[in-house]
Amino acid sequence: MNEHYSAKEVEKRNRTEYAMSDAALATSGTVGLELAAQDCPMVVAYRANWATTRMVKKLAQIDTANLVNIVTDTRVVPEHLFENCTVENITNSLFDLLDGNSQQSAALHETMRALGQGQKDAHLWAATPVLNPIR
Repeated sequence: MNEHYSAKEVEKRNRTEYAMSDAALATSGTVGLELAAQDCPMVVAYRANWATTRMVKKLAQIDTANLVNIVTDTRVVPEHLFENCTVENITNSLFDLLDGNSQQSAALHETMRALGQGQKDAHLWAATPVLNPIR
């Protein structure tokens, strides 16, 4: 049976699954914020081809790809990028999360607070730094 779900249904299902999970393995990107919003600890892994890896390493001006690490200026979310993206590295980091050897919870909450979660009009609150100079 081929079931079709609306975008809202998929989003709701994802939020529920993230909230119920003990840990997640994710790529970099907005999924990190989605996991943080549901207080789901994560490990980030991303592998790319040789040319992309070289280009990113040459052009990147930061040493982290995860948005939680960027917002909190920490490195509490383990990242295994490019040649460091190995089964052994990922497995060790996931076991550390599952064993409770992580400081992620506070960083996840700080990230969501910094991005306006819980604010009355979070979208307007988050846009304020952009809108103020325009005024």
